[in-house]
Amino acid sequence: MIKVRKFFSTMTNASTVSSTETRRPDSLFNFVLGIALVAFGQYLMGQPDPLFVEFAFTKILNTYYRWDIYNLDNVIVGVVLFVIGGVLFVRAARQWMIKEESPDLPQEETTTRWRDGFRAMGGLLVLAAALESFLLWRLSQRDYNLLSPILWVILIFLIVMAMWRWDRLNGRVLSLAPLLDRRDAYAILAILAVGFVINAYQIANVPNIMMGDEGDWFTTARAVAVGDYNPPWFGFGVYSFPVFSSISTGWAMKIFGVSLWGWRFASAFAAVLTVIPLYALGREMFNRQVAIVASLIMIATPYFIAFARLGYNNSQSLLPVVLALYFLFAGFKRGSWFYLSCAGVIAALGFYTYTAARLAVLVALFYFLYVLLSRQQKLKQLIVLGVIFSLGFLGTVLPFLVYGNAVAPHLGQFKMLESLWVNSDYAPGLYPDQSYVKQITPTEVEGATLYWDWRLAPHLLSRGIARSIIVFNIDSIVTEHFIAAPLAGAAIMAALYILGLALMFGAWREPRSALLVLWFVLGLMSLSIFNTFPPRHAHLVPLIPVVALFVAVGLVTITNAVVDRVTRLSGTFKYLPITFGVLLLIYAGLENYFVQMPLIYRPDFESVLSWTVLNAAPNQKTIYVYSDTPSQANFRPFASRHLRPETQYESVAAESLDSLTIDSDSRYAVLYRPKNAPTIALKLQKIIPNVQPAISIYNREGDVIGYAMTSREVILAAPTDVWSGIVDLLRSPIWVVLIALALLAVITYFFKRSWLSRLPSIIPEHTFPELRGVTFPSITLPPLSLPKMNLSDSFPKPKPPMSVTPPAAPAPIPAPVNVEPQPVAARESSAPLSISTSPSSGAPGVEIDLKIRFHLPQFKNFSEWQFQKPNVGSILQWASFDFGNPGWLLGAIALAALGQAAIFSQRFEAGIVLYALAMALTIYWAYRHPLARALAAESATFNSRAIEIILIAALILASTIARYYQLDKKVYGLEGDETKWTMQVWFSTITGEQRGDFSHHFYDQPVDFWLKSAFMRVFGENFFSARVASATMSLLSIFIFYFLARRLTSKPVALLAALFYSFALAELSTARQALHDTPIEFWLIFGYFCIVTAVESRRLWHFAAAGVTLALGMLTYETFYPAPIVAAIYLLMWMIVEWRKPNEWREWIKRIVVTALPFVFVAPQVIHYIDFRAGYHLLALNAATRDDASLASIASFLFKNFSELMATLFHQIRWGDSLLRIEAPFINPILLPFIVLGFLYTLWNWRRWNVLFTVIWFAVFALPIPLLGAPWPRVIYPALMPMMLWGALGVWLIFNAARNFYTQADQRVVPILFSVLVVAIVVNDLRLFTTQLIDPDDRRKRRELYDTVAASTLNTPMIYLPFEPRENDVITQESNLIHFAVGGTRHTSSDSSYYYQPLMLDDVMFNLWESRNKYSSIVVVADKTAPTKRDKREALYATLRRCHPQVQITSGQFFDTYRLVSTDLISPECYSARPPKLVQPPKDASLPSAPITFRWSSDSGAQTSYRVEIEGRRPRLIWIEGESFSTDGGWFGEALFADFFSGTGYLTDNWKADKATTNALVPTSGKYRLWLRSYKRVENDHHNFITLNKQTLEFAEDGSMLFRWVWKNMGEFDLAVGANPITLSRTYGTSDQNSVFIDAVALTDDLNYDPERDPLWTPAFDSGDVASAADTFTLPNPLPTGDYRWRVRIFNGDKLLDASGKLGVSSVESTFSVK
Repeated sequence: MIKVRKFFSTMTNASTVSSTETRRPDSLFNFVLGIALVAFGQYLMGQPDPLFVEFAFTKILNTYYRWDIYNLDNVIVGVVLFVIGGVLFVRAARQWMIKEESPDLPQEETTTRWRDGFRAMGGLLVLAAALESFLLWRLSQRDYNLLSPILWVILIFLIVMAMWRWDRLNGRVLSLAPLLDRRDAYAILAILAVGFVINAYQIANVPNIMMGDEGDWFTTARAVAVGDYNPPWFGFGVYSFPVFSSISTGWAMKIFGVSLWGWRFASAFAAVLTVIPLYALGREMFNRQVAIVASLIMIATPYFIAFARLGYNNSQSLLPVVLALYFLFAGFKRGSWFYLSCAGVIAALGFYTYTAARLAVLVALFYFLYVLLSRQQKLKQLIVLGVIFSLGFLGTVLPFLVYGNAVAPHLGQFKMLESLWVNSDYAPGLYPDQSYVKQITPTEVEGATLYWDWRLAPHLLSRGIARSIIVFNIDSIVTEHFIAAPLAGAAIMAALYILGLALMFGAWREPRSALLVLWFVLGLMSLSIFNTFPPRHAHLVPLIPVVALFVAVGLVTITNAVVDRVTRLSGTFKYLPITFGVLLLIYAGLENYFVQMPLIYRPDFESVLSWTVLNAAPNQKTIYVYSDTPSQANFRPFASRHLRPETQYESVAAESLDSLTIDSDSRYAVLYRPKNAPTIALKLQKIIPNVQPAISIYNREGDVIGYAMTSREVILAAPTDVWSGIVDLLRSPIWVVLIALALLAVITYFFKRSWLSRLPSIIPEHTFPELRGVTFPSITLPPLSLPKMNLSDSFPKPKPPMSVTPPAAPAPIPAPVNVEPQPVAARESSAPLSISTSPSSGAPGVEIDLKIRFHLPQFKNFSEWQFQKPNVGSILQWASFDFGNPGWLLGAIALAALGQAAIFSQRFEAGIVLYALAMALTIYWAYRHPLARALAAESATFNSRAIEIILIAALILASTIARYYQLDKKVYGLEGDETKWTMQVWFSTITGEQRGDFSHHFYDQPVDFWLKSAFMRVFGENFFSARVASATMSLLSIFIFYFLARRLTSKPVALLAALFYSFALAELSTARQALHDTPIEFWLIFGYFCIVTAVESRRLWHFAAAGVTLALGMLTYETFYPAPIVAAIYLLMWMIVEWRKPNEWREWIKRIVVTALPFVFVAPQVIHYIDFRAGYHLLALNAATRDDASLASIASFLFKNFSELMATLFHQIRWGDSLLRIEAPFINPILLPFIVLGFLYTLWNWRRWNVLFTVIWFAVFALPIPLLGAPWPRVIYPALMPMMLWGALGVWLIFNAARNFYTQADQRVVPILFSVLVVAIVVNDLRLFTTQLIDPDDRRKRRELYDTVAASTLNTPMIYLPFEPRENDVITQESNLIHFAVGGTRHTSSDSSYYYQPLMLDDVMFNLWESRNKYSSIVVVADKTAPTKRDKREALYATLRRCHPQVQITSGQFFDTYRLVSTDLISPECYSARPPKLVQPPKDASLPSAPITFRWSSDSGAQTSYRVEIEGRRPRLIWIEGESFSTDGGWFGEALFADFFSGTGYLTDNWKADKATTNALVPTSGKYRLWLRSYKRVENDHHNFITLNKQTLEFAEDGSMLFRWVWKNMGEFDLAVGANPITLSRTYGTSDQNSVFIDAVALTDDLNYDPERDPLWTPAFDSGDVASAADTFTLPNPLPTGDYRWRVRIFNGDKLLDASGKLGVSSVESTFSVK
């Protein structure tokens, strides 16, 4: 490795001087004087008026050169004092300079040849280059998809891992570890906690101002958080900044909440994380004191807090800059390629955040130049290191640059050019000679106008330098972004910053000082001096950490001097000065931001309005009153538009205040501007009761900008006192972060070191550390009289002892010591203690292997020994065999993973090709290495039965939690089949009722119904009990599946298979729903376990058990029916093979007979069910072959369905059903490549029938699926188990390949990677289940209906359920559910209908009135999301609230409940009654042309008035209702399934219906127009026809409007007098029936008639309101001849209402005719 001793040798020597050296007498004086001068200079800069002298040239600087510094005279004096004091301080402080606590790093030359290095890392770099090229090519074509960021992350990982391998091969194992121990980890976690608390404190209220740009940042991040916006990672976003800024903020908001708090804390979270690299950098450069002080000072600096709490992306630049510079410094210090590549990667990541983060690259380039000029490195070596840095940088940044240039070339340079100092927005305005500026020809570059002229330079440069330097010490330059202090912090911080800066400049030759000075100077120049409008404090944010380091260096140096000079400060007391100083600095920073800043930055009027809305109570209404500004009519503050849109807000013109509606129960906050304020105040005092006097709103200058008037208690701004802040903090999500930090602290406690440099074996303390690094010959000590016992497992295998010659001197690197076992008998009486040596891989020296065997109970002083913690190596015992070249398998899985990613991004052809290549590599490996192919799956077993039991117990425990935790909430909704199946259990096995939609299942498949019945009888008659049954059966299935897989493969593979199966998405879904699938899996797995066990044991009772188990499965559900075929094939294969053995054929006949015997008893039910359901299952196949039954047609049908099956498995479920409905593949996409690998492994080992059993299993269940027409998840589900076993085999193969790919020294990382992979698979399944599972509204509504009815029936004797019978009404559709909810909760059956009553909407109110004395209480369950009759329903519930004001209302998402107690029922404010009955004339009576008397009867009680209305039917119109057609041949009348239908019914058909006919009675011959009203539900291949007078016309043809009732003009017809037949007919294609409904047919000789325009009935007579209690009314005049209908409406003052709230109750219409 490259020498680094010379490069860093000066760091310690130049920066540390022994405290015992002779001090000069004046050193302390100069030290104190320097501090005093700097402090006084800082004091001067804070004074507004000159204290000594006014310089004449300061006016020139402020006017001509436009420095614009308010107290420039004091500033100049202060700068002079800074220089003098800094020089004195540096010269005197040498003896107290901070020592660097750096370990002795190895300094050996490179031990690996380039050829060997390329072998180790070349493949990774070549693959990374290939991925980078492919990615850049696609991005240059603007082709971004899901695969793009995945490839980007992979190639970065490959580059970094290649450099890691190089460092490992060159002995950089121990030296790569950060200079951190457990104490440092605790310090970092504590500082993080403090930083998070500081920035979470009052973050939603301080500042209480919304900056102008913040709104766009919030809306973009919110869109990302809620999933409405998924931009490409490499594109541009808000204000042409990289969109990744908003993406990362959106991700954080998903955790912390999509709110103002979550948004601002997302920015603070990113900023506070900078503590980690800053602490590491301070620890690396200086010591722990500086690291702690710098980190605390940074989080308490007002400049840091101000930007951390804003919703901008500025704070995102902190972490990449500091982290990149840490890796850069540590990389040079260690000569590490890995660290330098990480520096390049992190620096490039800064390009994806805020523009200022690019500073890291600039500092790195100049640091390379510094190393070259200082001759600390040879040019060749430096070039190599630069290439390593560039690889990481370019590999990471190029996708952003290429894609950005492809989609928006100008945006890539816009932000930089916008900020350039010669920009047109800045340069011309500052030059005093404007006539000269006009002569300059500007240059247009990427949309920016630039002025390139040398005369502008002195002005712009001097202004930029002066203002950018001074801004860290004065607070008068920056007056925005809530900064009220110098950028370096409060005054004491600013003074310490100068001292620390002086110390670093004084030691600029040191690498650490050089880096810090470059960081600061280059930051000033690039981010402010050469920018527009310096100081660009928004750009200078990346300098906050380096300024904190300067402050920390200054403070620690001073405290070191104090401790050194004050002899009493010893022991713990020596930390008092530094502790006091840090606390003082923290207090100064927090006091400035939280106390002084709010007094300076007062909110503007819109911010006050926004925060009033933000803190509004639920019943508060905020009103903004505007004057003479019509454009303000639609004004809404930001908080009302985006943060709390649900709050009540209104903008009202001042002149319209009189018409403002005021609710006395509400709170009001009215805000208005000063214009017309007195008039507005007077109006508000009149219209708002108890309004408070106006509150004045001031701006930062003290001017009144508005007024606020409130009623009752209204919060205009949240309180900012300390106690309120603490309460707000306790209620915030900050606890999530603090708990996570606490968990990290606990984890840290159990590690010897706070980092893992390479996951080495833990070296026991009893392995003689004084012998480390020294090689010995083989040593055998005398035998100890102790029984033998293995201390650790056989991973890796022990190496034979090797004699070596001891070296002359100890090696510089201690050799790692490993404890390894010796296979011995368990009860030997004695054992030798042996120490042997073996070469260490990748590093010089030897490895010392200590082997000790003893028996614990007989061993004394056990507490003095410490043993190696067990890892995967101690859990497993490995078989030894030649695995072959593992690179083929690793390449295969990489290609398969890329193929799966391509399929996911809908590049199916590429995915298929990649999968094919992966399969080819796997087959080639298997062909070349048959022994490895055969043994790979059984290459290891558990070291002991105890380990197996512990792991199985852990799996069962995790599976139990995954199934029973919140079982009633996830999945929340009730799927239709789950509902029907559970209710059928109740109907058929508990109540004995002959009802239910699944009764046919119970008769032929009763097993699961009786199983769930047992759980219902124990846990209650509800859905939860049925779900408990499913979860329990699933849990038992997992347990049995492990033992089945254990017999088919090996114990570790079986455990993996059981784990994957337990957490598979489909398994979690079915285990948490009361479906029929879990009993299927139980009988299937149990039956196959019995079959495999029987074949191994050859015992008859095992075969009998298998037969009984499979027979019970046949009585469970139809998807189980292929199961016996698998068993039969497996048994027949064994029988054929063993047929020729003597007497074996007789035994096999017995076994098969015993196995098949139980099927004889279940065969009748199975055959009956198959016959009943055959048409249903073959429906798709029959429809596809109805017109063309050729082989080509069948092949096309099967290929289409097979493609959908593959798409369901690999891309996305095509046909969601009751088991699984999700936009994801049926199988975990991470596991899919391993399933393919495991499947190929199984095929290669087909001669091993136990392994081949899974192929038979999958083939029998999966191959027939294309015949069914759709790959439903419930049909694929029985084939899930073998796929999980293949996935486990694939993962295990890759684990083996990785173990054999890495050297023994590197093998320890393999178990970690293996564990990460397994956890990722499980977590991804859990993620899909918890976040992606689709729970449609119909399921959620069904569940809420059940819960609402079940809860209501517990505390009320009667439930009313309003419904509309002719609509898609949930009450009508879920009648069985309601019956089950009531009966199951009350433990009743047929009499449960006494406790609830479905009522039509019109009948609810009068039933409440009639039942007022019958029930103690009544609950009305109101469907508030019904698709139709919304107005009618709302009117009904408004009437209910009006008549029963004391009603108790409970609101849900879909239903509201109205509970009325007896007192409210008996004495309502109003009531309703049954409609009057019409007595005379009788219905359809034919009356003479004379005055007619109408009579009615009513039970409404008192009648005070009535009203009679008569309507006449339009003449010359023949009206035929659809349901009046003949219903022979499959036609029938219906009133459901069509929205917006209000008639008596319509006509529809069953599948393959015949013709429907009727006769139109034509009174006179002539020309008639035919109209037809229909409703089309779906676009399909059906055709609908109407035939009249031998003319056949089509209606509802292709292109007709869907889901609307439509009148169609069918044309004119010449009709004869009498009956004219009308026929409806339909041709059928492949779609379902009921595609078109027919409501009515109209014939008229009025050719201008339009049924949409002209009503069928028109008013003929209206009596008006007649004040009388009589029940008769006589027409004053006769009616003309014609058809009529009449109704009467009766009234009882304002007491009697109908269901819609109108006065009176109306009867139904009755028809009659006048001849």
